[in-house]
Amino acid sequence: LTEVWILEGDDRIYYSENPAIASPFYKNQNPFAFDKAINSASFDHHWGYQGELGCRVEDNQAHFSLWSPTATEVQVVVYESAANDAPVWKTFEMKRGNSYSYNHKDNTIGVWSLDVEEDLVGKTYQYQVQFPHHQTLTRDPYTIATSPDGKRSAILSHVEKQVENFEVKHGSEATWRLENPCKAVICEMHIRDLTKSPTSGVDEHLRGTFLGAAQAGTVNQYGQSTAFDYIKKLGYNYVQLQPIADRHKEYDEDGNVTYNWGYDPQNYNAPETSFSTNPDDPAQVIRDLKVMVQAYHDAGIGVIMDVVYNHTFSVVDAPFQTTVPDYYYRMNPDGTFQNGTGVGNETASEHEMFRKYMIDSLLYWVQEYNIDGFRFDLMGIHDVKTMQMIRQSLDEIDSNIILYGE
Repeated sequence: LTEVWILEGDDRIYYSENPAIASPFYKNQNPFAFDKAINSASFDHHWGYQGELGCRVEDNQAHFSLWSPTATEVQVVVYESAANDAPVWKTFEMKRGNSYSYNHKDNTIGVWSLDVEEDLVGKTYQYQVQFPHHQTLTRDPYTIATSPDGKRSAILSHVEKQVENFEVKHGSEATWRLENPCKAVICEMHIRDLTKSPTSGVDEHLRGTFLGAAQAGTVNQYGQSTAFDYIKKLGYNYVQLQPIADRHKEYDEDGNVTYNWGYDPQNYNAPETSFSTNPDDPAQVIRDLKVMVQAYHDAGIGVIMDVVYNHTFSVVDAPFQTTVPDYYYRMNPDGTFQNGTGVGNETASEHEMFRKYMIDSLLYWVQEYNIDGFRFDLMGIHDVKTMQMIRQSLDEIDSNIILYGE
């Protein structure tokens, strides 16, 4: 779907609403409408925010927070369950912040918030965002779990995410992390590929899952060690997981999720549900991943994530474009997307709020899942300052967390 704007007297064709509105040939011109893309420093200075975003549940209450400065209204649409087709349960109005501050931790004028004093655990939600000329229905950019298809954000309690014997350790306690990254011996692996074949010896119901990747004692038809035991036997001290964050999904004729390496990112902070032992339970994939990470740590093996912040699979329904249109991507003056990645779009890490998003996301994976390092897909797309800030932020937790990329 391509949006085309043709203005009388203007020789340029526009492919997005905002650059068209900024044109002097537009009847009700707003010359600043496209600043978020082509003058982001000014836009960030006014609208930037460095506080907490997303959904937080505590004491049977849910707090929602969304950065959407160009929106005129925002609602939280809550669905009855985690099912893809669950009907709407209730809709709540969000309130825009009114505190303007040069300290962006307190600058809430672009932030919409809502506190719901009801137990919403087990339900899912989307944001309905109203703009001057259109409306979107979108998942939360900061969602940590989703419905099976990744289109709705799940509301989870802290208890649902807990796993017995799972421990987050950093510094001297994280004995499997190496001080010298040059001594890292890294095995790149795909969660599904590692165990999906019957010859893996992994229990059938665990094949292609996080738990399957951690099952011990497996052998093939020749009695040779496979999967987790094979990795341990070879002496690797790190595994690099091809992307495990939620991705765009396509389905075969039988309704099964088709094969994908994972480089079609959709929700950066939520684990991929097709690697779960129960994709219908948004919390199960979180527990499964934690069990796997702990098993590798117990074996003295660190876990590195392959992360793909350089682009999104889609710009039409990505939670960035649907919450702040034309901000999170590098764009041309005519409203088309720049394409340094070769896949149709590239994110703008130099913009304050995408830089914040990247840092928040990486810290979440480290603090929630005890991840030991990150390999950046197309790292050259990201600006140097952002990568330096990422390194600094991770150093504050553990300087032995590995960073590298292509």
